[in-house]
Parts: sequence; structure tokens; C-alpha cells
Amino acid sequence: MASVLAAVVLTAGVVAVAIYFPGIGPGDPDPDPTSLGARTADYLNSMRDNVQHYFIANCSFVNEDITGFYQQTEPTAFVDGIRMNRTESGGDIDVLFAPWDASIVGSGSISTVEWNSLSGIIVDDGIGQMNETTDPGPGMWPPDLYFAIFFDDLTCFHLMLSNAEGVVRIQNGTWSGTYSNGWPVSVTFGEEYFLEEDGHLASGVAALYSAITSTVSYP
Repeated sequence: MASVLAAVVLTAGVVAVAIYFPGIGPGDPDPDPTSLGARTADYLNSMRDNVQHYFIANCSFVNEDITGFYQQTEPTAFVDGIRMNRTESGGDIDVLFAPWDASIVGSGSISTVEWNSLSGIIVDDGIGQMNETTDPGPGMWPPDLYFAIFFDDLTCFHLMLSNAEGVVRIQNGTWSGTYSNGWPVSVTFGEEYFLEEDGHLASGVAALYSAITSTVSYP
């Protein structure tokens, strides 16, 4: 899903700039609200080769939808999180089942064509089509979808979707290390921006569900 991401030379200057969306840095004027989604997509695509991994957790997509799929095989199954890594041949998907410290992991792989298609649906056809909107307040929680993209330069990108509010929250941040089972150790969050979802992520969420459930079997 955000297969969209990218190689950056690790210097202090690059890292300082990388945690802001293009044109949205300290002291920059407010961006054109109609271009925020498109410029966010450009940012993610510019980072395509620098993706360390994706992590999806703490949302109804994981804890209800994906969990429900695996409960058809194992009634006691509960999905804690999903980790996705880009590889030379496509992408690896790890589904992490509760309890998190028991290392119950289902794994599978998708092709480069599938990985790039999934990224395009979520980033270009989804985020890239959205306009800026106002902060909806506490209605964002619990989210229907939450994922983070972790880059090799120790910056990251967070996205949270609320179907009830019709809003997507986006943030940049930083991260440090991962536990052996794939959970990030330490994460920071930058300034929040909000996009009007307007149905643009529906196809991406459906494609993500299909990619995970058709690729990974219960271990």
C-alpha cells in the first residue's frame, strides 16, 4: 500500500526536510486546500524506494474485518497487526495474531505488479484525489483504517480513516527501531492535516483486504 516510497541520502539536512510534505514546512504559507491530497501523493511517490515497512493496526479493518476472515478458519483468532515489506520480487505480508508476544504469524508474498497496483490504488487514486478539510474532532476514533509507512531515513507517514466522519487524517513523524515481532519501538507524530475522503479510499481498502486474505493463510 503505500508501496510508494523512497531512497534518501541520510544527512541531517535531508531528514529535517523529509518529515514535511512538499511545500508544508516551518514558515511556509498555508497550502492550496485543493492540492493537499495530490501533493501528499507526490511526497509518498517520491519516497517509493525508501520504504522500510508498512504497519497496519488499531483499527476496525484489522481487529474486525481481517480478524473475522481468519476466524472462519480458527474461531479464537484475533489479529493484532499487519506488517508489509517491499522486496525485490514484490512484497511480503505478515499477519500478527494475538497474543503479540507468542509470535503467531501468518506470512505470504505478492508480486511486484500486485504491490505497485495496490500502491497506485491507495496513493494515486485515493489520497491523491482528496482535498483538504477541517478537523472533525473526536469523531475520528476509533478509526476504520490506520496505517503507518516507515522509511529508511527514520521518518514515517501516518494515515487514519474515519468512514463516519468521511475524513482522512495524515501526519508525518519519526520512528526508532522495531521489536522482533514487527511492532515499532518508538514513534513521534507531527502536525495533523485532514482530507475529505469522499469515497476515494474505498477501492484501496477493498484491494488491501483482498491482497492480505488471498495471500496469507492462518498459521
